[in-house]
Amino acid sequence: SFAARLARIKDEKALGRYLELQRSSSLVYVGVLDPTGIGSYAGLDLQGDARLQEQMKDLFQRGQHGKAAISVPIVSESLQEPVVVLEEPIQFDEKVQGVVLTVASLQPIRRIMNESGSAGLFEVYVVDNRGHTVAHSDPNRPLGEDLSDVEIVKRFLKSTEGAAGPVRGVITSTSFPRAFSSGSIS
Repeated sequence: SFAARLARIKDEKALGRYLELQRSSSLVYVGVLDPTGIGSYAGLDLQGDARLQEQMKDLFQRGQHGKAAISVPIVSESLQEPVVVLEEPIQFDEKVQGVVLTVASLQPIRRIMNESGSAGLFEVYVVDNRGHTVAHSDPNRPLGEDLSDVEIVKRFLKSTEGAAGPVRGVITSTSFPRAFSSGSIS
């Protein structure tokens, strides 16, 4: 049964071993939960991060209905870095047996943005589907900053309406009057 498998995962601390094998990955949390929300997890303790917990609860509920999902990127209060929550339902005979939840850091994207903008030729940033920064080439700019009123972001968000995925990429040049968008990175 799924309950027995879940108990074995917890007893064997199998999820922890998975995270150890994936040290170079961006996963900071992985959990396997039964339909009541009880299960096993490994990774960082994210209990005190209210906004992240809200995202995880929302995606868990979607998973209970058999729908996989990726959250809108948010800035984790406890990690002080951008993250996304990914969720995949575990189904057998079209019945949801449980849900896998993971939290992935977007720090690698942030590092790429910092490196890309370090020469000062470009201002590079990634925004979510609301126009809020997820990563920025200027490390002094706050994450989650609302750039939806910036003309290039306005145009970019309008051009990607209806596109799949919660993350959008925007590259803008400070040296030239016309900026360009890089396309969706999701």
